[in-house]
Amino acid sequence: MTDSGHAHIPDTTLQALERELVRITQRRVALTLDARLREDLGLDSLHLIEMAVWCHEHYGINLGERGATTGKTLHTVRDLLNELNNDA
Repeated sequence: MTDSGHAHIPDTTLQALERELVRITQRRVALTLDARLREDLGLDSLHLIEMAVWCHEHYGINLGERGATTGKTLHTVRDLLNELNNDA
């Protein structure tokens, strides 16, 4: 999945994220770049913590620390994938 005007997001990253979302939510998700993590995918606080742990374990990214230092918050799949892609 790519989008003009944004950095290319490798398919492997997208597929890994989709697998992880299915694992933590225990259901299939309609994954689009503009899907909102809470509203569209139904992630609650525990799911978001699990995603942060997964990002740290698989990509070495501390999303909480990064958000605190940059002021960036992640609202959509695109936001999350861009963070993963920046450090991949």
